[in-house]
Amino acid sequence: MMRWWILFLLFLATLINYMDRTIFAVLIPVMRVDLHIDERGYGWLTGSFLAAYTIGYLVMGRVVDRLGTKKGFSTAAGVWSVAAALHATAASVFQLAGFRALLGFSEAGNFPAAIKAVAEWFPQDERAFATGLFNSGSNLASVVGPPVFIALDHAFGWRTCFLLTASLGLVWLLLWLVSYKTPAKVEVEEKVVRVTYREALKFKQTWGFATAKFLTDPVWWFYLFWLPLYLHDARHMTDTAYARDARLKVELAIDHLAGKEMDVGRYYEKNHLYIGAINRYRTVIERYQTTSHVPEALHRLVECYLALGVKSEAKEAAAVLGYNFPGSDWYQDSYYLMTGEGAPASEDKPHKFLGLF
Repeated sequence: MMRWWILFLLFLATLINYMDRTIFAVLIPVMRVDLHIDERGYGWLTGSFLAAYTIGYLVMGRVVDRLGTKKGFSTAAGVWSVAAALHATAASVFQLAGFRALLGFSEAGNFPAAIKAVAEWFPQDERAFATGLFNSGSNLASVVGPPVFIALDHAFGWRTCFLLTASLGLVWLLLWLVSYKTPAKVEVEEKVVRVTYREALKFKQTWGFATAKFLTDPVWWFYLFWLPLYLHDARHMTDTAYARDARLKVELAIDHLAGKEMDVGRYYEKNHLYIGAINRYRTVIERYQTTSHVPEALHRLVECYLALGVKSEAKEAAAVLGYNFPGSDWYQDSYYLMTGEGAPASEDKPHKFLGLF
């Protein structure tokens, strides 16, 4: 069973690795506005990643051989997780290019380390099968990543997406350090399987593999980095029925998350745990401002503050509620709590959150 757990970890590493790559192409329409990235700048950014990735392939394989599978993979995953987190701090194209290069160089260690781990844990007649299984993580990343990143961007901003992939990488690193052990028999075999770069060039298999990568990788990277931007800018895919349906599903998912926060807040309030309830309601107001739960959250804040005897805070919450949602039943209830009277009739005004919280 241990070898299948190791294979699952390799699958997760590849999934996270490719989510780190997919995220950039998905979020570039938003990022380029904040960081003033034009098409030429985007080309330099993708080029910095790929140039470092190419060099990384030449270096990281040797690093994994020298340090061993456990330490080599740990080093690569640790560095690429830090590089992913640094993306969230980028304030210019120049900074972002440096972070992309660091990410590309370190992520090149994924496949050499994963293939070496498969060789250590699986017999020869099962290695192709095991390699195919862990490599399926790269395809799943392209399916799972985009909707997750779009939802996070809508809810918290694009920088949060990079923090998510960085966090996933660090969690994986912890599992890897705790779990991985090199089988004893491999430690003896490794002494016989060492080759230099010059010796590797003498094998026709090396040239065959390199030729195949030379012909196919440009197409793959073009699709990965440039196709999403082309569909967004040239084909206006964001305005199609599919895109509108996807946005609706994202909004529904965000509304559902806000509803869960409200459920917890109501539970706390019901049990007179008002501080916990206030924190939950404020989370809804601050993070889910576009959802249908905001008016109730503001009203519940009025209730909690009044229960705590903090009338000034209750008045402020009621004022925000009245300004943004003057025609809602929740404002009627809050007005009654504050004055003992019904709220005066007023025309609905556009919802414009004041940012008082």
